[in-house]
Amino acid sequence: MGSSFFLSCQETGYDEEKFLLLIRRIAECLARRRKLPPQEVYDCGSEAVLLVLEQLREGETSCLQPQNWIKFVVKVVRNFQRRYQSRTKHEVLLDEGKEELLQLPDTAPTPEAALERKCTESLLYKAIEENLDDSLQAIFLAHFVEHVPLKELAALEGTTPDALCHRLQRARLRVRAWLERHGWDGEIP
Repeated sequence: MGSSFFLSCQETGYDEEKFLLLIRRIAECLARRRKLPPQEVYDCGSEAVLLVLEQLREGETSCLQPQNWIKFVVKVVRNFQRRYQSRTKHEVLLDEGKEELLQLPDTAPTPEAALERKCTESLLYKAIEENLDDSLQAIFLAHFVEHVPLKELAALEGTTPDALCHRLQRARLRVRAWLERHGWDGEIP
């Protein structure tokens, strides 16, 4: 790793492991938001971490700056999603084991419940996308979905927890107002 990374970690009190874990968590959160299957979500998080490590080994430390690492993670997730969609277009369903699958008990939610949940999630994510820029979306999701502590996010953003709390509160109010205007009847985040 570059020495500037270690100096940055010493100054903020965070270490490489925590930084890479946060990269993974945010990448996985964004991948789930883009409705990738669980294994692809895990792979996306791993790829983001590997690409950050690769950049650091090459001496490229710009990915450590808060304004850059969030953009970097968003870019990795988008590229991963494109590759996944391209791969799945060409896959062929296998008939092997089809009867076994048909005999398994159906534990899936009813179509109505699944549709309602999908519509609710879709509306919430649309509110987030339309009201927040990419970096604030990542922070918003990291805090409210992944439950990453404000203190940790603030240190990685290069700001104070109070300042980040105010940004998140304003973001939350914008999302809430948009949801109310569009007929949201569920619990508002």
